[in-house]
Amino acid sequence: MKIKGISFVEQHIEKIVLGVAALGLVGVAVWQFALRSNTVTMGGREVPPGAVDRELVERATALADRLRDDAPADLSAFDRPPTKGAAELAEAMRSKVSGTERLARLSPALGARLLPIDLGADTWYFEPRPGAPAILAEVVQTADALDDRAVIDFPELAARFRGSGPKDIVWTTPAAVIDPAALRSELRRAELGANPPKSQVPTPWYNDALMIVDVVFERETLRPDGSWGDRVEVQPIPGQLSYRPQIVGGADAAFSQRLLGSLATPSVQQQILQPEFLPTRNSAFVQPSMPVASASASGNEAAEQLLDLLTRLRDERSRKDAELTRLGGPLEDDRRDRREERDESDRGGSGSGAPPPGGGLGGGFSGPRGGSTDRSEADAEREKRRRQLLTRELRRLAERITRVERELGEIAPELLADRSARGTGVIDLAGETPVLVWAHDLGVEPGRTYRYRAMARLFNPFFARSRQLVAEQARLAESLALPTAWSEWSRPVDVTPPVAFFLTRAAPGEGPLGAGIARFEIYRLHDGKWRRDEMSVSPGDRVGRVIESARGGLPIEAAAGAAPVAIDFGTEWYVVDIIEDFTAERRSPGDLQRAGIVVLQRADGQRIELREPQRDLGSEQRRRLNRDWKVGSLS
Repeated sequence: MKIKGISFVEQHIEKIVLGVAALGLVGVAVWQFALRSNTVTMGGREVPPGAVDRELVERATALADRLRDDAPADLSAFDRPPTKGAAELAEAMRSKVSGTERLARLSPALGARLLPIDLGADTWYFEPRPGAPAILAEVVQTADALDDRAVIDFPELAARFRGSGPKDIVWTTPAAVIDPAALRSELRRAELGANPPKSQVPTPWYNDALMIVDVVFERETLRPDGSWGDRVEVQPIPGQLSYRPQIVGGADAAFSQRLLGSLATPSVQQQILQPEFLPTRNSAFVQPSMPVASASASGNEAAEQLLDLLTRLRDERSRKDAELTRLGGPLEDDRRDRREERDESDRGGSGSGAPPPGGGLGGGFSGPRGGSTDRSEADAEREKRRRQLLTRELRRLAERITRVERELGEIAPELLADRSARGTGVIDLAGETPVLVWAHDLGVEPGRTYRYRAMARLFNPFFARSRQLVAEQARLAESLALPTAWSEWSRPVDVTPPVAFFLTRAAPGEGPLGAGIARFEIYRLHDGKWRRDEMSVSPGDRVGRVIESARGGLPIEAAAGAAPVAIDFGTEWYVVDIIEDFTAERRSPGDLQRAGIVVLQRADGQRIELREPQRDLGSEQRRRLNRDWKVGSLS
């Protein structure tokens, strides 16, 4: 059948449309790649598309360099001033500066903001002189054993220990109190009545905030002649966050801006002011306590010591609990409790298993880092380990607090009424509350006597701003830190040797041969704990011995189920003679047993000592060791 009424175009319309579209696409492609230059115009020049990002980065970097405080001034605009004829210049000089008869009145602050910042170089500024911290008279002394992981992560510590035995260590923690309100007030001072007048430091130069970049403690050693000397600066412990290298070695304006950003984070500021110690087997460190007026006058010295320890433990718990809350709360790990690990170590096991020191030092970085908020997997792992470590340490603190409360309740229950902690656990340099700061000193030697003083280094608001200062004050822009004055010296602290012994009884004329008997109380640091032994000796005997005991010198309650351990209580001292002390008072029969003097000689024959029971029994060191033996070493 023949089709009628359908033209050729109608029959092939679809093919015609597709053909036209194909020709259009081919034309666009030819125009894009053959006839048109595929570039972008930037700054008056053609840039290929692949170089656009690089060009933008270079321009942004150049602009950032020009915006830095220490960037050189761009004077190119004044190289070739525009020429003007004499007549035009004379007419311009005769004309009015403004179209009005009177200029608008501007406040100095507004005028300073409107004018270019370099035009303020004729202004003199007040030079702050921050006052000294208040040194704490008593220096905290702690004995513990470093965790094996700490020595692995910081090889410089390995030289302190020999063999594979416990890594026992004794260190001191000097402390001081900083008054943030007084320091802030000093930064905001002015001397407008001086000649020339000295204005307040512009608050934008230091973000109107008190920033402490370092706390420095100096140590002096007591010499044999009774004088003090050999002054040294206490160095940060391995792994501790410190900006001291940049302060001493120099820094630039870009670093100072990153530093301000970092110090605005409370946790970073706390790491500088209250550094954590390295991971240890027993978590024995207890933070220094803020000095306060004693609220009790019980007359019971032992109870007062326990109350002081209890308060310090509560302060430590408050501080650690605040940090753990900031990190996200408690986090248990799948490892066994440290005491079980230590028991295994006594049976021949490894005894390790603590998180690496990086996790216990507030982020695990040993140097400053910028204000970046990017979190790497390593940062997340360090935070996880820090949470696990804090969780375990808080559990041990709760056990120690319970133990001390029980001990204190037995001798002075009325002192348990106040259960509050003196510290808040959070550092606030913007508040009015004084802040406690400290440092850990690993450089002390057992048997030596030291004293300490302190000063703080604030962020220097003048740093890298020499172009904004008059020539006479340009020196203020050289240092990153603004030091405070030095504090007074602390009381002397005697660093306890690993073995300490005290004479508790001296009876001349007693014993099998009538040469006398002396009884000693001996303390030995073993596996981070103070162990105790008592022994009676006669002239010619050595003070101390090696014992193997199921108790291991521990209190009975703490040693239940413990495996026997061998501990060397031996000393280098021998009893030479026991003589009667005719000056001693004899008010009771028991006094006769303490009315003797024991003559001791060191094994090398280089030293002789005289010991009296009355003096050794009242020794502050003995009281502290006895307290630590009872309650301070509980894990």
